[in-house]
Amino acid sequence: MLGNHEWSHIVNKNIYKNGVNQKKSFEELVNIYQKNNRTIAEYTDFFKKWDIVMKTGNGLFITHAGPSFSISSQKDLKEILKKPDYFSNTIQDLLWNRYYNFQENEMSDFLDNINSKLMVVGHTNVDGYKTFGKQLIISSSYNGGKKAYLEIDLGEKIETMNDLTKKIKYL
Repeated sequence: MLGNHEWSHIVNKNIYKNGVNQKKSFEELVNIYQKNNRTIAEYTDFFKKWDIVMKTGNGLFITHAGPSFSISSQKDLKEILKKPDYFSNTIQDLLWNRYYNFQENEMSDFLDNINSKLMVVGHTNVDGYKTFGKQLIISSSYNGGKKAYLEIDLGEKIETMNDLTKKIKYL
């Protein structure tokens, strides 16, 4: 799934984490450890093939961050994803927006508009996981705390946040 770090290569924009230019670091590593002579351009093309969002049959909406309030219907979502404009605010919201940038009722409205029950994201560092209304934030990259992942059966009925948090496992 596409995240903001991969996105930075697509749009050729530097991003920093803990003061380190993540885009530049990745490119330097590719140059040092070139396997099969793969280039940054090939990685960038590969990143463009990654899903920006996933919507499951049991009502989960999964993205790196988000939501984007410029999406007001399932039709909007399909149109945006048909040929993504990686420079658009909508795509940037889905890759950068953190829970403290919106209200719980806005999250609920967004999910209603796209006919989803709950949203699962990463992006925001949390110790294991955090719930925010209908959004589950799960982190396996938090430096000092618990590492978690979500093990779900896409055929299983998931109606509530409690149904979802029961599926969290720790590394």
